[in-house]
Amino acid sequence: MEARIPYESCPLCEGRELDEHVVADCTGYPFYSPELGSTQRWLRCRACTHVFVDGYFTEQALRLLFARTHAGQEPGHDIEAARYVSAKMVESVNVLHPRLGGRWLDVGFGNGALLTTADEFGWDVVGLDLREDNVRTIRELGFEAHAIELTAYRPEVPFDVISMADVLEHMPFPKAALAHARELLCEDGLLFLSMPNADSFLWATLTKNAVNPYFAELEHYHNFGRRRLYRLLEECGFTPRRYGLSQRYRACMEVIAQRTPRQHAAVSVAKQSSAESPIATTPSRETTPPAAVVQRDAIRLNVGCGRSPLEGWVNLDSARLPGVDLVVDLELAKLPFDDNSVSEISASHVLEHIHNSLGLMQELHRVARPDAVAIIRVPYGSSDDADEDPTHVRRYFWSSWGYFSQPYYWRADYGYRGDWELEDVQLTIDAKFTGMSWAEVFAAVQRDRNVVKEMVATLRAIKPARQPLRALQKQTLVRFVTG
Repeated sequence: MEARIPYESCPLCEGRELDEHVVADCTGYPFYSPELGSTQRWLRCRACTHVFVDGYFTEQALRLLFARTHAGQEPGHDIEAARYVSAKMVESVNVLHPRLGGRWLDVGFGNGALLTTADEFGWDVVGLDLREDNVRTIRELGFEAHAIELTAYRPEVPFDVISMADVLEHMPFPKAALAHARELLCEDGLLFLSMPNADSFLWATLTKNAVNPYFAELEHYHNFGRRRLYRLLEECGFTPRRYGLSQRYRACMEVIAQRTPRQHAAVSVAKQSSAESPIATTPSRETTPPAAVVQRDAIRLNVGCGRSPLEGWVNLDSARLPGVDLVVDLELAKLPFDDNSVSEISASHVLEHIHNSLGLMQELHRVARPDAVAIIRVPYGSSDDADEDPTHVRRYFWSSWGYFSQPYYWRADYGYRGDWELEDVQLTIDAKFTGMSWAEVFAAVQRDRNVVKEMVATLRAIKPARQPLRALQKQTLVRFVTG
């Protein structure tokens, strides 16, 4: 049987430029069945960096997968230890909730520990779970429970709290689930989430040592990092309020977000900051002033879009091409946006054309929100592509990105005030290097030309900017992919 329905695009941003991230062997998974496939292929969206599997299970495959239940998901399992873990989760919600008690919906309640502990604290609880045996058991204990998907649930009275403890990563389309959760919450309601944190150092260590269990987790469709999760919550009408570590599973996080009032999209003219870039040295040239720019919660900015504008983004270029929203001279390092107004930045094969690269990166930092992610694609410095194009003015190497952060300026001050933390460097190499060790490929990159076809850097805006201290420099994480 066909076990999965392929995703046609990223389930979060609908981007269609996807790279293979990891292919995992799932034959060791406790509920593995040959009908479900022996491997699980993870993709990474170039536009928003989200990592997800290449398809979600069909109804027939889900019935096969849910025919058995993990012991830890059976109601009453290790109830005393689970009660103490759940109590800390309830207490973290109580700190942010203005009233004592209220209505609490626990989605995917599993062993029932969070549901029953919230009840013990005085909450009026309701549970949802897709395993009918779990629902039957919880009902027999006197609790209201339903065997129904969240998006199909229509209660008559809204909830003060909705918890989704290690649930969102199991949902094929998380945005739809979060949007519906928002509709079920009262005006100041809280959303409690827990899941593995793909941004954590522990996650990176497990992955580096090839012992990360989540890539072979058949019931997971998504790997969320804290930063991408925060952006998703904001897109769906929530404001993150608290971050903590989860004791339920390895490398897990807990996030509490609050329902934000519904805001109608407001049309306003973006204002230019009065601050001048201290690094811009090119003579002033005319820049087309922006027309009215639609500013919702935040802007997704496609810098130097050329002939590849992105739907749902503000597309900016120095040439007046089809699909370009704003014509701006990037050498001037002056962008027509407010401070902290941009949530995502894409710059594909742009930076190598810019003389005033520090000025542009400082200006992008000004308009970026704290923790905003910038995905920058450039030709690698030792490739023919970096040299052949006469419009290229600068080469970039894997170690170049540190100079867009403040810690690298401990020896000199060139007036640069931006601060970007390098999250990841991906080098696309020729398929002939497949099977070689990381050290062998890295040695070839350092020694030979044309080993790397393209470099993709993922950077995160640090606000407030750090001090120029050498001790704050971090080691670069270099990954190789074939293409």
